[in-house]
Amino acid sequence: EKGFARVRCPECRHEFLVAFSCKARWFCPSCHQKKVLFFGEFLAGDVLAPVPHRHWILALPKMLRPYFKFHRALLKDLCRIAHQCLTEYFRSAVGLPEAVPAAFMVIHTFGEYLLDFHPHLHALVADGLFDPQGGFHPLPEEIVLWPLEEMFRRRVIAFLVANQAASAAAKGKETGANA
Repeated sequence: EKGFARVRCPECRHEFLVAFSCKARWFCPSCHQKKVLFFGEFLAGDVLAPVPHRHWILALPKMLRPYFKFHRALLKDLCRIAHQCLTEYFRSAVGLPEAVPAAFMVIHTFGEYLLDFHPHLHALVADGLFDPQGGFHPLPEEIVLWPLEEMFRRRVIAFLVANQAASAAAKGKETGANA
């Protein structure tokens, strides 16, 4: 219905058809799998500390998604806000105000651009904090997540309000409204 393209991987010469409705980012499943495995080995061997990790997903409420849909440059700030929230939440859970979390975050914007744009973060986070001397302090076994969810939601809203006010002020200066 929407057409297709014939795609050939220049490395392994695998050839197949891709429908234009396909949302895949990598065209060749064979090469994509290799890249995924190499990246996983790189993270495990060279980046991540040898401590337990958790996979966290930080999603936005539907009503906030359009702000990021039409202002894509704001997406990078989601990682900063998420890291601040994880740091504060972990510090309060462990009781170490100087310790820091270790996290690897990726922004995903899954979904059709016009229909169900869904920006969210995938974070691979050490399951505790590192003190200034390099010691690791694990999170308690039982943790309650709703405070982290609420903190993230509030900080994203505060960021969007502040960003909108800054944008309005900048537009006012451009047009001479504040002169």
